[in-house]
Amino acid sequence: MPKADILPYSVLIIDDEEDVSGWGDAAKATLELEEFEVTHVVSWDDAKAVLQTQTFDIVIVDLELRGPEDGIAVLGEIRKTAPRQVVILVTGNKDYLDLPIRDYGETFTSGPVSFHSKVGSKKLTEAVREASNRVDPLQRAMRLSSAAGLSGWTVEVDGQTLTMEQVMRSPHATAFLERSLRESLNTLLLELAQDRKTGARKGG
Repeated sequence: MPKADILPYSVLIIDDEEDVSGWGDAAKATLELEEFEVTHVVSWDDAKAVLQTQTFDIVIVDLELRGPEDGIAVLGEIRKTAPRQVVILVTGNKDYLDLPIRDYGETFTSGPVSFHSKVGSKKLTEAVREASNRVDPLQRAMRLSSAAGLSGWTVEVDGQTLTMEQVMRSPHATAFLERSLRESLNTLLLELAQDRKTGARKGG
């Protein structure tokens, strides 16, 4: 279970090994011993159903999914609605790991993504912790607010009243809210600096 003093990162694993000894279930068990809450599904169709109602800080995708979509195709689908979603592509197939970067097309430029070898020496927990440093802080704050039961709260975004859930599922709304918060912080810092100067002049 996640450590009690840490707000857990939410992880979705899309890996088609269904048996109990498969990589997906083993990865889920390993991560749940640390500061992660983990959901494991075995296909992109299952993942789409989960993503209808949940958001995740990190998505782990097997490159060799059996079915119409492989891991690269799934990454492309994720990017359509979540361009800043942190994704880890995993594989135990050395051929995938040895491919030149050009063979992955726009994979590396489409958003935050990394690779992890299922059979390499690097621990999965370490790879996921590194990926957690790339999680968008605003998206994470909104996800935690939603998990705390505040998803019905509304904010004004570009003239529209949206719930937290709606903001989380809209790249435009997220970017607008992030820009507004940044400008508000800049204004506050300028006002504090001005107050400090005024106080210094009066004191002098």
